[in-house]
Amino acid sequence: MPRAPAPDDPTPALSAAAAAAWILGERGCEHAVAWVASPHGGLAPGLVAQALAVAAAGITWRWRGVSVGRALGLSTRAARPVIRACLGWTAAVGLAYGVVLGVSAWAGVFGREAMSRFLPDLPAGPFILPHVVAVALLFPVFEEVLYRGILYPPMRETFGRPAAVVLTALVFALAHRAVPLPVNQFVGGVIFALAYDRERTLIVPIALHVAGNSALLALARFGHWQ
Repeated sequence: MPRAPAPDDPTPALSAAAAAAWILGERGCEHAVAWVASPHGGLAPGLVAQALAVAAAGITWRWRGVSVGRALGLSTRAARPVIRACLGWTAAVGLAYGVVLGVSAWAGVFGREAMSRFLPDLPAGPFILPHVVAVALLFPVFEEVLYRGILYPPMRETFGRPAAVVLTALVFALAHRAVPLPVNQFVGGVIFALAYDRERTLIVPIALHVAGNSALLALARFGHWQ
């Protein structure tokens, strides 16, 4: 596969280091926003920090004369193949998760307490709607741009595809510090990176991420696990 779309840098290692520094800066920005706002800022600090990181990347690329669409791997292919790829990946991953959960529930591997560790907390009252919009739509877009669009391509150039898939998935999982057991985030990170690498467009992992987060929210709300 040709190099994943990314801005041209002097060396892949320098590009990977810059991408990693970008992610660390985004994490630090999130902590700063949370500290300034309040100890209980909810999802707002993460959204603000990720939005600022994505905007800064876009401004930097434009200043350097690099197409933002090319830098993020946003495909310019016809819509039909992209839609087919989104539906195919979503159906395959959904079926795999359904089988795993079904077999685990049948075998008694996951009880309510164990399953609740994998699910997001839902606020009560009027805050549930903005929470759902943030988790199901905004975070998937921002996180795919950051972890697959910015971090993955130079990591792949530096360390190769298998290591880049695992490393970016690990960083993605560790970033979800509010989740007690981010195994699902690690597995999701692996799947998103493979989808991006295979399809060469962020649209597919974004669609997968939206579908996955929406499914988790639905389980948390209607699954009676908590």
